[in-house]
Amino acid sequence: MALFKPEQKEAVSFNGVCECAIIGFEDKSNDYEWADQCIRVTVKQKGSSYTRTLDIKGDVEKTPDGVVTGGNFFNRLYRFLTTIGWDGGLNIKGEWEDSTGNAIDDIADYLTSRFAVDENNITDYPYLGYFYKSVPNAAGDSYNRALGVLEQNNGDGRKKLNDDVAWRKSKGYLKEYDPNAPVPETADLGEVALENL
Repeated sequence: MALFKPEQKEAVSFNGVCECAIIGFEDKSNDYEWADQCIRVTVKQKGSSYTRTLDIKGDVEKTPDGVVTGGNFFNRLYRFLTTIGWDGGLNIKGEWEDSTGNAIDDIADYLTSRFAVDENNITDYPYLGYFYKSVPNAAGDSYNRALGVLEQNNGDGRKKLNDDVAWRKSKGYLKEYDPNAPVPETADLGEVALENL
């Protein structure tokens, strides 16, 4: 009789630089008091059964009469839009429009209909994203995160993304979970009354 031996599957990591496809967009601008714009991008990583999200968000600087003057959010936004191949964006009033000046009422639907693929029919993973586990908070919880940037899935895109990640780490903007780091202590709330909280 033949012996049964289970198939050994290669371990797959879904952290670090990973191939992904965009499956949807959401406008989350109203969810943040401090951010004028927030586009949530839902991606599916190659080989994963789960989706991950990344946010392109920030403050739009304006004059008192409402004319857009800039802000570093635009660097992140237009880097992302260039990566996906769209040449529309925000006009000087802070409203979405396409490259010919046509107004866009629902940016999430607009981008989803043009740049997202059906989650169940992905044949190509044209983007690279950076995914990581965050440093634990005071309660000791760590979360899966995605850096708010995508690059084209090619050698140049991989180099740009790796350089960006290295720069963010060197400046302290990107802090990842280290399993060898000590776990932060939590406060002892033993005698604290609820009315004092």
